[in-house]
Amino acid sequence: MLAYSTIANIGYIFFGVGIAPSAGLSASLLHTVNHMVTKVLLLLSAGVIIYATGTRDIIRLGGLYKRMPITTVCYIIGAFSLVGISPLNIFVSKWFLVLAALREASFMNILGVVLIVVTSAVSLAAQLRVIQLSLIHISEPTRQAEI
Repeated sequence: MLAYSTIANIGYIFFGVGIAPSAGLSASLLHTVNHMVTKVLLLLSAGVIIYATGTRDIIRLGGLYKRMPITTVCYIIGAFSLVGISPLNIFVSKWFLVLAALREASFMNILGVVLIVVTSAVSLAAQLRVIQLSLIHISEPTRQAEI
């Protein structure tokens, strides 16, 4: 799932480049750096979890916050940042992308802003599900999914 979010974020970066004025390019560069920092946090957290537990099965990771509270907090911060929740770093770069797009208010820019909002909502739902299954609740063993 972490890899899929990179595809969306690369789309945001190219959207900012496509806007073209300096505001769009600056927002794209900021988003590139913010995405890199956030993705490193998430991948390191996932790596620590996989190394410590020996599994990638989200269902078997249920209740992980009790065994690894610091890693859990790091993952949750990274997940919320990746989604774009204020005041975390990716929110700022998404906000600058939206402002740059609205400055050049064309149909395609408005569509891009709508897509940023929709994909952020979908990403939030996915991240909340991962947090629920692997970090918070002890889940039923009948469901299976992978990180």
